[in-house]
Amino acid sequence: MNLSFSSMPGAPFFANALFSLLTGATLLVLAPQAAVWLGLQHAAIPAVIGGSLLFFAGHILIALKRRKPIVAELVYFTVLDVVWVLASVVLLVAFPGTLSREGRFAVLAVGVVVEALATLQAWGLWRAFRRQTA
Repeated sequence: MNLSFSSMPGAPFFANALFSLLTGATLLVLAPQAAVWLGLQHAAIPAVIGGSLLFFAGHILIALKRRKPIVAELVYFTVLDVVWVLASVVLLVAFPGTLSREGRFAVLAVGVVVEALATLQAWGLWRAFRRQTA
């Protein structure tokens, strides 16, 4: 399927890249402090998550620079956001003692933002698809 870029709102994807970039850089640079604040035993955990988020943000930005974005890639980003939200729910519900109170709040807050971005991305993709097939 080849959707035209003009029919696809890139703002939610760009916002996702920006949020992932800021969150990832913070977790990577401040990994020891983030580990303490989140209630984690090892600073490697926020560092790995932060580094992964930086790669994710970079991938989104590369995809958005294309003249014709690859729809499967945009769907992939949205699916990864949904997986992030589901993993956050599992962490908060099944393992509530894993994080500090502040850590649980941070996971919840980030999950809400990621869910909103995933919804906006999915809605934009759906609208672009509907316009192409109408």
